[in-house]
Amino acid sequence: MTIDEIVKTLQEEVQALKKETHYLTRRCQRLSKAKVSDPKYPYDNWLLTRGISEAKNAKIMHVIVILKYRLAGRAIDLKRYKQSPFSGLLYHNNTPSFEEFKKIMIIILERGVPSSATAEELQIYENIKLENVDMVNDISNGHDKFLSELLNCLNIQEQGNYSEICTFLLNDLNKNQ
Repeated sequence: MTIDEIVKTLQEEVQALKKETHYLTRRCQRLSKAKVSDPKYPYDNWLLTRGISEAKNAKIMHVIVILKYRLAGRAIDLKRYKQSPFSGLLYHNNTPSFEEFKKIMIIILERGVPSSATAEELQIYENIKLENVDMVNDISNGHDKFLSELLNCLNIQEQGNYSEICTFLLNDLNKNQ
């Protein structure tokens, strides 16, 4: 085989894989809409029905863990996270708040820049370029139902692993409404 033939074969294989990936993605999307939810896995259902990618889920879980540590009074190693896009927003040792959680989720889920964003937060929005998810602007429009669903689902599915931080953030939301 010549190099041109090898390249052509590889390009055809890549195209076939792209088609298969697209097909499987569409099937998974349809399945997530058509299936009956298992009450043992509400967070997984929340992720599937809202089209949240694994990369975004990993970021969400990272934020939850850091907030959990802060709530428990564990010191955050600020030097370790200095280069993070959330460095000034997430990595400090103050008690977490629902508003803080909301601002970070807006960034992760690309919900737009809230009108109340500070100069530092605007810089974070400009610096971070995450994959696009086609969802309504619930969060940036001030509708907290989306995030309270996330926290409630996570609390139920993880059976206590994150119940303290989820409950704390939900209580903070209810206190400020």
